[in-house]
Amino acid sequence: MVDCHPGRILELGCGIGILRNAIRQALPDIDYFGCDISHTAVSALQDPQVVRADLRSEPLPFGEILFDCVAGSGILEYVEDLPGLFASIHSRLTPNGFLVASYFNMHHLYRRVLATLGGSPHRHGEWRNNLSLAELGRILSDNGFQVIRWVPVNLCLTRVRHIWTDEPGWYAKMGMMLPFQAKSAFAYQVVFQARKIQ
Repeated sequence: MVDCHPGRILELGCGIGILRNAIRQALPDIDYFGCDISHTAVSALQDPQVVRADLRSEPLPFGEILFDCVAGSGILEYVEDLPGLFASIHSRLTPNGFLVASYFNMHHLYRRVLATLGGSPHRHGEWRNNLSLAELGRILSDNGFQVIRWVPVNLCLTRVRHIWTDEPGWYAKMGMMLPFQAKSAFAYQVVFQARKIQ
C-alpha cells in the first residue's frame, strides 16, 4: 500500500513487535523506532529503539529525530486530541513523509444501528472519538496532510460466503465493486495513507 521506501520509520503502538519484525525482515536496512503504552510489551522487545509512551498525554518520543514514515494501528480511537497528535506527527516527518494508520470506522452500518438503539459504537471502553471518515479526513487536511488513499478492510459484505459452496456470493462480489463512499458504510475498519504536504 505504501508507495515509498522509508529509511527511518516510527511505529506508534508497536505492541509485541509483529509489524516491527515484518518490516525489519522486508527492509533489513531500515532504521526502525517504535513505542507503545504497555510496559510489558516494550520490556519484552528489549530494543533500545522501542520505548514506552502514552500518546494521549505525552509527546512523540525520540526528541527531534525526523522520520520518513510514521505508522500506527489501533491507536487513533484512543486519542481524544487527534488534531494535536497529527500536528505532532506532521512536525516529525521529513518533507513528503508519510503517515499510514488504521481507524475503526465509527459510522459503520452496524455501529449506526447500535447508536440508533442507544448503544455505544465503541468496541472498547477507552475509545475517545466517534469521527466519521470524512471528519477524520478533514482533521488530516487541516494539519497539513493529503490523504492518498483509503482502503476499507473487514468489509462485512465480502466476508459473507455462500452457504453451500463457501464461495463469495453475488452480494459479496457486488460489495467489492461499490465506490469507496458506499463501501465505507460496510467497512468495519479502514487503513489510510497520507502524505505531508506543508
